[in-house]
Amino acid sequence: MELTKKEIKLIIDTFEDHENNLESEWSVELGVEEKAFLNKLKEAIAVTHCSTQLPDELQPVLAKIEHINSLGTSNYWEVVYFDGNWRSFSGSKTFEDGEKVVKWNYCKAIV
Repeated sequence: MELTKKEIKLIIDTFEDHENNLESEWSVELGVEEKAFLNKLKEAIAVTHCSTQLPDELQPVLAKIEHINSLGTSNYWEVVYFDGNWRSFSGSKTFEDGEKVVKWNYCKAIV
């Protein structure tokens, strides 16, 4: 089942509202397992944000790249850009072998 961007945004907004209300309005003290679950959910949401919110075209971004191959999963950071598809800069072979962006931030926001 593929979710639409609108459905994903609704899930994210609902989760963020629920998380904020747990400790403030309801004075619920979260246990270790609940906090671990929420952290995993936040990581999943970060990946979802990345896939649903794309950068402005041709703007350089520092991206966390994930590559899955026969040796397992590797992650690394690289400056890339988006023009309708993710692209690497000259000389890089990133995105030629199934790599994907899992997290990104504008380069201008970092410096």
